[in-house]
Amino acid sequence: MVEARDVSPRVIVRIAAIVFGLTFCTLLLATAQFGWLNRGLKARPDEPTPRLKPFPGPLLEVDAVEGLREQRRRDAEILRSYGWVDRERGLVRVPIDRAMDLLLERGLPVRK
Repeated sequence: MVEARDVSPRVIVRIAAIVFGLTFCTLLLATAQFGWLNRGLKARPDEPTPRLKPFPGPLLEVDAVEGLREQRRRDAEILRSYGWVDRERGLVRVPIDRAMDLLLERGLPVRK
């Protein structure tokens, strides 16, 4: 099917002019706003420039196998030792073997 008529060149020119005008106005408004915002950020000669701390580098795991061994060693040490969980509330940590013995002696709590 053939079109009955083509688009008028005047319409294309008008649309292009509107788009260009809106783009130009947006550019002017953005430039004015950034200029207004930068006015307050400029360093004054009587104020020292603040020193920024350097950003710390990433904490990389160099040896994954050794890291896992160390974590397992710490976990095993916790499971085999006594220690305070919360001193104020009187909660302590007992070795896992002792905890299993106490559970066998006392049994599990039962609802009434």
